[in-house]
Order: sequence, then structure tokens, then C-alpha cells
Amino acid sequence: MSLSIAQFLKGWLLYLLVPICILCLTLFGSTMIRTVPNRLLMIYIYILGNVGGMVEMIGSYINNSAVISSGIFISLISPFHTIYTEAQRALMPATGIVAEMMQNMGGLSGSGRPASIWMFLYITIYGVGFLMLAVRKFNKTDIS
Repeated sequence: MSLSIAQFLKGWLLYLLVPICILCLTLFGSTMIRTVPNRLLMIYIYILGNVGGMVEMIGSYINNSAVISSGIFISLISPFHTIYTEAQRALMPATGIVAEMMQNMGGLSGSGRPASIWMFLYITIYGVGFLMLAVRKFNKTDIS
């Protein structure tokens, strides 16, 4: 089954959203701490999102709402994995053996439930908020 133009564009835009959100957080971090610690912190936060997806997936398998909630909370700190799994979902054909296998998994490290519109609203506020904080902090910095 081939991808439609709408699926392709949605997946492409979601894939582009991941580095944009990471860049907003990285810019804010660069106004607060030095370069190398900022890089290490960004790597940690990015990996934390993948761990949150795995925690949510494990919670779905053992049917434990507390574990699922923990994974969702981690996704609020690092929403990059949520965007990535939505891009996978957009690019994955809706039928076939692969779709049936991935229906309850949402990839190799996340739950099968799609993110709500509220999560995407939060991700937008997350990115714009960190960008605004970075600009505000940089305006107060004396670079002379």
C-alpha cells in the first residue's frame, strides 16, 4: 500500500517538528549553562523521552495506569518521542501485517495510543515558551 500525499506531508512535518523543539530547548539551555554541559543535558533529556515511551509501553502491557501515567509525565518533560511516534503513525500504512503488529506498540518504544490534540498544544507551548525564555535571558546578557 502506498502513502497518500496527506500522510507523507503529515509525517514530514512531524519529523521536522522534532529538531525544532529540540533547538528551542537547546537555545534556552545555552543561555543558562556552558556549551558542553548543555549538550550533555540535551542528550539526557532526549533519551529521557525514549525512556518515557518505553515506560508507557510497559504500563500498557501490564495494564497498570500508574506506570502509564509515569510515562506520560516523562513525556511532558521530553515530548520529542511523542512527536516521533506520531510521525511513525502517520507514515505507517493502516492495513497489513506490519500495522497489525504495531497497532498496540506504536513503534519499538511507545504505546499504541495516539497523542491527543492537547499534547500537541502542550508541545507548541513547550517550544515557543523555551524560545521566549531564551530570548528574554539573552536580552539581559551583557555580551560587550
